[in-house]
Amino acid sequence: MTFAMQAQPPTDWSFYMNSTSTAMSYNWGCNMGRADASHSPVINSEVVLDFGGQLSNGSGALMINGVTISNAQIEAVAEEFAHGYWHCTGSGDTSSVLKLGIGRIIHTTMSVLPGERPG
Repeated sequence: MTFAMQAQPPTDWSFYMNSTSTAMSYNWGCNMGRADASHSPVINSEVVLDFGGQLSNGSGALMINGVTISNAQIEAVAEEFAHGYWHCTGSGDTSSVLKLGIGRIIHTTMSVLPGERPG
């Protein structure tokens, strides 16, 4: 009887973003790409970049540190994360896959009436 090894499931990560720096995002993606490519066989990753609460006018988000980030900046930061992942998996890895999600909270405030508990 021959047994087959089950493939390792994708690695799941979530980052609460607190910077508009594309260089920092590139480095995070690069580190993840390097880590995925270092496995034999290579592994895949699923990543959510959480940018915080969506601004009421839809023009961007308010990150957890109180810094506002525009939609264009969110796009640039996410693209650089993916670029870093791709670059640092190396030319020998043509099979790693990164599934990248962009997260924003729609409602940033919650009101509770006197005598009620949130939940």
